[in-house]
Amino acid sequence: IQALLKGGLTAEHMKAFGNVLAGMYKFVDIWFDSNKVTSELASEDSLQSQLREALKMHGLRIDEGSKIGGGKLDLYVEDAILIENKFHSSPAAAADVAPAAGMQGRRYAISLGSQVVIVVAAHKAAPGEFPNKASCISVRPISRTDRNRAEIRFSVPFGAVVPSREKPEQVV
Repeated sequence: IQALLKGGLTAEHMKAFGNVLAGMYKFVDIWFDSNKVTSELASEDSLQSQLREALKMHGLRIDEGSKIGGGKLDLYVEDAILIENKFHSSPAAAADVAPAAGMQGRRYAISLGSQVVIVVAAHKAAPGEFPNKASCISVRPISRTDRNRAEIRFSVPFGAVVPSREKPEQVV
């Protein structure tokens, strides 16, 4: 993160960033420790509702659906961190789900003075593919030209095969 944020974060935003990350890590823990990975997810609205509730349980302030920067944002947390939610209902690799979501979030982030955009990308797990928690989190630059904003992506799978029905890999 530090390498991507050339101007750094203010003390206020640093505190908010830590609190939001703690809430996001708890959300991922809940997601993987429950049946959410093997259950179906209805829509992006359902994802946002579950995320909002998890962050509220962590005691975070959330602004939802505000119109700013020419559109309607998903979640703005602790007056510092923007969260964009994306949903992909068919099996896909995590990296293929809404690759431009960070750029979309950047448009709102500029208006809000936010330097970090979190993307929560829910995707249907492909048969035989099940990521571990650590591989679901990635950090990357949003744009080559904006050297003071970063995207943190949380890719959460759903609809995975129940462990007792897992099949062996096909050897080619």
